[in-house]
Amino acid sequence: MAKERFGIKIPERWDQEWRWLSHTLLDRHVSKKINPTATLIALSGSGLKSGQVTKRNGGCYFCDRGSSHIRFPIPSPIGMSNL
Repeated sequence: MAKERFGIKIPERWDQEWRWLSHTLLDRHVSKKINPTATLIALSGSGLKSGQVTKRNGGCYFCDRGSSHIRFPIPSPIGMSNL
């Protein structure tokens, strides 16, 4: 967030609340502006309301876990293991 660029220090609890509020407000805004039959891909922590609205209106909603690593090994195709 911008607070780090300006060297602003706040308690961790306030920082958590600020992040939650920003995700919630963005989700609420998207839920009011999204097309009725849209396909929505949202991170698991920030797309609850907009996902509900999308599904209710007949659209597709994909809840992305947002993991930056692979949790399970993916088998390589035959002949690709030496690359």
